[in-house]
Amino acid sequence: MISPKIQKKSFLSVAVMAASFVPTVVFSLEVTPPEIEETIVTISRIEQPLDDVIGSVSQFTAEDIRQVQPYDLNDMFDLQPGVDVLRSGSRGANSSIQIRGSSSEQSLIMVNGVRIASATSGASTYQLVPPELIGRVEILRGAASALYGSDAIGGVVNITTKAGTLNSKGINLGVDYGSHNYHRASVAGNYAGDTVGVAGAVIRESSDGIDSLIHEGALDPDSDADGYERLGGGVNLSYRPDDLTEITFLGFTNSNDSSYDGGLGTIRDPYQDSSLTVYQLSGARRVNEFYRTTLAVGRGADDSVDRARNPSEQFSESIYNTTNVSVSWLNQIDFSGQTLVLGFENLTADVESSQVYTNRDGEAVDSRSVDAIFGQLVGGVSDFSYALGLRRDDASGIGAENSANIGGSYTFVDNHKIHVRFAEGFIVPTFNSAYYPEYAYEWPPGQYHVYQGNPDLEPEQSDSFEIAYEGSFSFFSLGGALYRKEVTNLIETAYSVLEDGTNFSTPSNVREADIQGVELVGSVSSDKLGSLSAAFDYLDAVDVSESEAQPLNNRAKRTLRLAWQKTSGAVELGMQAKIQSGRKVSERYAESGYTAGYGVANATFAYQVSDHIRVQAKLNNIFDKEYTLNPSYNEDGRNWVAGVKVTF
Repeated sequence: MISPKIQKKSFLSVAVMAASFVPTVVFSLEVTPPEIEETIVTISRIEQPLDDVIGSVSQFTAEDIRQVQPYDLNDMFDLQPGVDVLRSGSRGANSSIQIRGSSSEQSLIMVNGVRIASATSGASTYQLVPPELIGRVEILRGAASALYGSDAIGGVVNITTKAGTLNSKGINLGVDYGSHNYHRASVAGNYAGDTVGVAGAVIRESSDGIDSLIHEGALDPDSDADGYERLGGGVNLSYRPDDLTEITFLGFTNSNDSSYDGGLGTIRDPYQDSSLTVYQLSGARRVNEFYRTTLAVGRGADDSVDRARNPSEQFSESIYNTTNVSVSWLNQIDFSGQTLVLGFENLTADVESSQVYTNRDGEAVDSRSVDAIFGQLVGGVSDFSYALGLRRDDASGIGAENSANIGGSYTFVDNHKIHVRFAEGFIVPTFNSAYYPEYAYEWPPGQYHVYQGNPDLEPEQSDSFEIAYEGSFSFFSLGGALYRKEVTNLIETAYSVLEDGTNFSTPSNVREADIQGVELVGSVSSDKLGSLSAAFDYLDAVDVSESEAQPLNNRAKRTLRLAWQKTSGAVELGMQAKIQSGRKVSERYAESGYTAGYGVANATFAYQVSDHIRVQAKLNNIFDKEYTLNPSYNEDGRNWVAGVKVTF
């Protein structure tokens, strides 16, 4: 139900406001009809033809990654409609994404279906997944708790690693060098026979970085470059004893050593050791033409520890090691052109930390378990399609949550479709919000502060609705979506002053948000001009907790993304651009309380020297634009990277 506190603003008014900022028709990421029908998994947890999906989804593949030449996944997310990247400094720094105005903690990110978010903070270090390991990334924009449970308020991102291609083999070597003494070296290989497939990679990269923090006065004396080093690799194994059975194993890890500025003048030259590790073993069998079953066990670990390089200024190590273990059993029943999905899932989050997390009785809390059962029915009759879903999650220490989704689509002309979708979402409080122990500090001298978690927090909840159109013509495609989302029980830190003058803060369910938006996408292509794609987002995200609605912090109202790609013989040329309005941050940052809008453009070049050798280069921020995604941190100016790729 839409809360009566929310100031009513129709979809039409939002659409009119969005359209007033669009000078011309905008186009989305081009989709070239493939020889093999494209499929998507994330929207329903089973493989579906992309044309049958009910919901706003986008995806990019290893070939898209090869063309864009990204440093990491953030460069790819920057090109996706409805997705916004935030970063605490330049490349190598902590980063996060927002999907349709929802915070990073409200969006579920997985690797091969395994959760990778930290149980303490809720943040995901997805940027540690090397592009060389990625086969495909699927993005569902919109709530999906009826399928995935907690964290899926804004949407779901599923990163799928490369698998061995049937009856193929090859080795790829890559070396890159760029600005700020950037180095990258990679070795990737693939082998697949009739029954066994192997795909793997090892990657090492490092950079001296830039001075990330914007220094004001003596707040932070650490005016130095903040570099990073990463070393990682992974392997994906598959075994197909027959056409009906497949067993797969994924093992992946990447470690990161990154410097950062301490702030407050208290710590010199701090750095963070972090790592992301994912393991998964799964088995699937098509029992008969009506029934397919899949059993999967996965483990995602997010570990971090903060230290200081300067021996004279060592401090207590901050250790946060969390694991997410999942066991799922998925059953697919096909009948009369319809598909019923029944699933059972157990999720366990464990925490090992230098902090001792406690509940309201003072007892240590280092684990949380969730038992879930869910069902999804998808199908259609003639030109109509539908999707219905229900899920129940029972979380220890929290209680039970029920979620639902319902959607339908109608194809009224070949390649033209409209859909409507309603979905519920929720997110359980993180360990930091619910169980963080009392923490006291003094700053500035004589002013005392105390922070403590709140074990009485309720889950955040959302209702979302969207209506969308997509269609393709002979040489171009168009699409658009109107959406609205109400989020209640938003968790935010509440501040008070105790009798002795101490400033006390604790998380509380004190906010409600109304988020509305428009997405316009499309593409056009020709043999002579290449492919042009673009996406325009208009976002109206407001806090409606008070009598007068206020914009939510760190949300940009308008974003335009453009991409062009052209191949001519052995030469590939590309450009990507992003133009974004400012975002509200704080009156302490600027008189207006908003960051400045900005526009950046990148250019790519590649030349296929031979069947085995490819040289490539990328120039980022061509016009050397000064801008920030976080008001306390610098983004990089003009920078470049060049490399050689060898395949044999």
